[in-house]
Amino acid sequence: MKTAIKSIVSAAVLGIASLSSALADDFGKLQVHGFATQNFLYSDHNNFFGDSEDGSFEFYEIGLNGLWQATPRFKVAGQILLRDAGATDDGKLRADYLFADYAFWQGDDSTAGLRLGRILNPFGMYNDTRDVAHTRPSILLPQSIYFDVNRNLALSADGGMLYLQKEFANSGIDLQLFKLKPRTRDPDLEPALFFADLAGRLEGDRDSWLARLIYNYDLDRIRMGLVSGSIKLDYKPAAMDIMLGAGLTFKPTIAFAEYNAENWTLSGEFARRRVSQFAALAGAPEVQGKATGSSYFVQYTRRLNSDWEAYLRYDNLVWNDKDEDGKQFAAQTGLPDHSRYAKDWTLGLRWDVSENLMLGAELHQVKGTGWLSRLENPDPSRDREDWHLFAFSASLRF
Repeated sequence: MKTAIKSIVSAAVLGIASLSSALADDFGKLQVHGFATQNFLYSDHNNFFGDSEDGSFEFYEIGLNGLWQATPRFKVAGQILLRDAGATDDGKLRADYLFADYAFWQGDDSTAGLRLGRILNPFGMYNDTRDVAHTRPSILLPQSIYFDVNRNLALSADGGMLYLQKEFANSGIDLQLFKLKPRTRDPDLEPALFFADLAGRLEGDRDSWLARLIYNYDLDRIRMGLVSGSIKLDYKPAAMDIMLGAGLTFKPTIAFAEYNAENWTLSGEFARRRVSQFAALAGAPEVQGKATGSSYFVQYTRRLNSDWEAYLRYDNLVWNDKDEDGKQFAAQTGLPDHSRYAKDWTLGLRWDVSENLMLGAELHQVKGTGWLSRLENPDPSRDREDWHLFAFSASLRF
């Protein structure tokens, strides 16, 4: 059934995308685009997006997006996606984003407006463009910042956003303020938070927000920015649930910068994550805890010519700065200490075969299992601290 759905959606993407030029001619302000990406993953130990220890093709994305500019001030944008990523995504069709945008102020060098609906989260440097393989800086984003096993939660949310864009003589700023309700329908979210797949469900009913400020200089030769926010989740227990209630507040602060030269790019991000949570179990006192973790990555990308580029990246994740090696966590829980960190060296190569077709390959050398899925690695005793992951990607866009 999943193969049949995949074939139908692929055909629909191809068919609808082939009509985009005609639609633009007929409606004047309508753009329709599509993409399809198939990936192959192989790891010597530990599973990532399927049974990668035996080689996995269970990581594909097929999407269709559109933009309708109804008036100079009002537009509607959306994207539907079919995505499978092993046990962490089920291949069901969903709306990645769908929002209305009204620019209530438009000047010669400034714009201010409001967006309502399902909106891409203003999170970090790459979250706005992570949905399409061609616009990502690598096959897999730095997992210490952009957790792909919980992509739905990270990518977008429902709510309202105020934005301001201001251009100066040779620079500009972009400010976004987003009041949101998090998307919590990620299969791996509960196991990541509670180390078990519980009977109840996580909801994002409390007030959450994100804010991002970006400064660019000399046509984006230099970009830098700052993100802050507060994401709140509550656990709603099922009948006869051993978990009577739980809640989590996630407060990220992210600083990022990018320098673009003619033939190379240097980029990096640093994140500080403050997490506070509580849990009430049947027959036990309520448990509360706080932790602050840190993440960062640095990536160097070299454009070899107009079609080829290579990149090297170091990515570091620590879940608790006061327990960097995870020894205290292991003593308290019996789970592996290396599940609390991950240090990832990545070497990659990308070939833009044509304007529409892109091929890529990358090799990861990882120490730690801090961003692995518990659904795909249910037996912690089998997890290996030192492991390698190879990824190959073929992506077509229309």
